[in-house]
Amino acid sequence: MEEDLNEVKELLAQAKRPYVRQLLTAELERLSAKIATQTPPPQPQEERAEQKQPLATGLDSFKTVPSFQWESAANGIIKVYIPITGVGALPKDSVQVSIKKGSVLVIARTSEAGGVRFAVPRLHKPVVPESSSWRVFANKIILSLKKEEEAAFWPQLELKEEKKMKTPKLDDKADPTKGLMDMMKNLYEEGDDEMKRMIAKTWTESQDKQRKGTKDEKTTE
Repeated sequence: MEEDLNEVKELLAQAKRPYVRQLLTAELERLSAKIATQTPPPQPQEERAEQKQPLATGLDSFKTVPSFQWESAANGIIKVYIPITGVGALPKDSVQVSIKKGSVLVIARTSEAGGVRFAVPRLHKPVVPESSSWRVFANKIILSLKKEEEAAFWPQLELKEEKKMKTPKLDDKADPTKGLMDMMKNLYEEGDDEMKRMIAKTWTESQDKQRKGTKDEKTTE
């Protein structure tokens, strides 16, 4: 049928009469449509969530994927988009994915020496591995993670423990000013950047007030 199509194209290129060109164009469209239905376009690989082959060992030679994107999709699905150049052209067994209840690991062996990997050792909330899946495209892998709690809110993909600050104990018998200073020092050391900026600002303003008060007293005397 491809040969017929090519011959019609050649005839169309040589035809000059409008009616003949119209007939050839119609035949060209008919043959093209018929060929298109007989040769469906290649589909991205449909993969299962469960990984049957063992994951690659010696992952030190695998570079971490530098960036990725994720979103909360409909029906309690978390979509994770992992860009890997040329991953769709790799042999099927070169791409390995492990989706567990609380973690995700993706490995793509791009050469004999190693490849790339994507790992989330602690997901923000549990997922259902048997209801999750992944697909390989030309230059990316898309994970579809099924939430265990469909309505649960995910502020981030990975679970990150909040740093707990120690609350200093104030001694009732000690100098209140010293106790306050110790507490401020502890908060500064344990706090984040925003907390440190706030404490530094408060400290500076306090020192300015003290200097101003001392200057006013000297002036009054």
